[in-house]
Amino acid sequence: WCLTNRFLVIAFLAAILGTGFWAIKKTPIDAIPDIGVNQQIVFVDWPGRSPKDVEDQVVYPLTINLLGIPGVEVIRSNSMFGFGMISIIFEDKVDFYWSRTRVLEKLNLALKDLPEGVVP
Repeated sequence: WCLTNRFLVIAFLAAILGTGFWAIKKTPIDAIPDIGVNQQIVFVDWPGRSPKDVEDQVVYPLTINLLGIPGVEVIRSNSMFGFGMISIIFEDKVDFYWSRTRVLEKLNLALKDLPEGVVP
């Protein structure tokens, strides 16, 4: 069939190649694509304290406080000797700088409730 209908085969091939070339030209290319999640990370230092103390008195209260931020998808925390880390993962539609500002606002409000010597 292809040998008898050469014109149709060549026209179909040209259409496929043209569409492929057009698709390559229209595909956005970024030098550094954004493939990570939209997150903010809070480090909390409380030197000389056990992970349980850091978790109970610092990380858990901060986590509860940070849950009130709109657009929060997940909050994960980890406590070690003398410090804790809280990862706040936001929905993709939330602006990075907006989320950072909201986290800083919540941290400033929570500072008065944290034990003395805690540095977020």
